[in-house]
Amino acid sequence: MFQTAWQSYIVPNSVAELYCSKQRGRAILFQTAWQSYIVSNSVAELYCFKQRGRAILFQTAWQSYIVSNSVAELYCFKQRGRAILFQTAWQSYIVSNSVAELYCFKQRGRAILFQTAWQSYIVSNSVAELYCFKQRGRAILFQTAWQSYIVPNSVAELYCFKQRGRAILFQTAWQSYIVSNSVAELHCFKQRGRAILFQTAWQSYIVSNSVAELYCFKQRGRAILFQTAWQSYIVSNSVAELYCFKQRGRAILFQTAWQSYIVSNSVAELYCFKQRGRAILIDISLLTAFSTRTFFHCSLSKRHKILQPTPPKKLACVQS
Repeated sequence: MFQTAWQSYIVPNSVAELYCSKQRGRAILFQTAWQSYIVSNSVAELYCFKQRGRAILFQTAWQSYIVSNSVAELYCFKQRGRAILFQTAWQSYIVSNSVAELYCFKQRGRAILFQTAWQSYIVSNSVAELYCFKQRGRAILFQTAWQSYIVPNSVAELYCFKQRGRAILFQTAWQSYIVSNSVAELHCFKQRGRAILFQTAWQSYIVSNSVAELYCFKQRGRAILFQTAWQSYIVSNSVAELYCFKQRGRAILFQTAWQSYIVSNSVAELYCFKQRGRAILIDISLLTAFSTRTFFHCSLSKRHKILQPTPPKKLACVQS
């Protein structure tokens, strides 16, 4: 039992190394043969402090937590309700303790590494909002003040997760991707080669990351909205084939397992893109220059493999 003018702290003597305890302001310094650790005494609950190998075990009335001591910065550890606050020289981080697995917490530069029995995850700490981090099965749940997001941990690349306004930025070793969080359904985000797989409760979609512009991805009903710096595009998900979406200049390239199609984005209205058999129907019925009941059947050029709307003067334009 260590007793100060403010609080009392219990440290078990089940560890061979004896602890040197110093009072620094309103914090306690535990010192072992390996490292020094600071534990804040501003919390009413008493902490049980154990040294296991080169890691620390903090134990409260609810749970036990392991914090790696392989980082030079000393951690301030606070218990807030049923969550833990780790505080470094830079920022403060909240980790939920509602998960049975113990987290290994490391500070790497200005990013945090959460380590479980399965994988390691990097979360950027450049955002003011604190993240609640939970492990659900083999997936991670990031929770902010607005929404909850699930990211599978089946991908080798570690994701850097940032909250920008009401959108999420996933960052890999290759590119950065923005996913809008204005949709109730949670997106499963996977990195496959140099493409991204967004997965909703309905379907899976592949978006190529070979384009510099970041895409805003929204689920509207059973359709997808891709949004670039120029325009917004709607792609129907009623087709089994997954679409690869690329921005080339001011045109869009949709790529299926069969062909590649270019659709001009010079029209303000959003395009509805459907795959019917081995042909594509582009619905431009919203064009103000035409009747709202007018649509184009598009013919495929075998030589150039480019889908172009047939002019209204030709017979291929069908009035419905």
